[in-house]
Amino acid sequence: MRRNSKESAVFVNDSKQGYLISWLLPLPGQVKLNTDGCFYDFNNKFGFGGVFRDSKASSNCSLEAEILAIYRGLTIILKQGMNNVKVG
Repeated sequence: MRRNSKESAVFVNDSKQGYLISWLLPLPGQVKLNTDGCFYDFNNKFGFGGVFRDSKASSNCSLEAEILAIYRGLTIILKQGMNNVKVG
């Protein structure tokens, strides 16, 4: 596997074949959100996830936790039909 300062790569080996996944790092001072999702026809279920990475490919778990908390709070607001809500 080859790495340079602007690209990161991961080798994935599943039961059928191995393949290389690569992505570009964000610029210094920026944060990049990488996401993925899937849907299973057989049971109508889906899954999703994401990770924040900085220009050194470091994950920022505290930022991820804050974003998840905001998402969960907004989900509750929508389900309850609330309006005139201030998030802060």
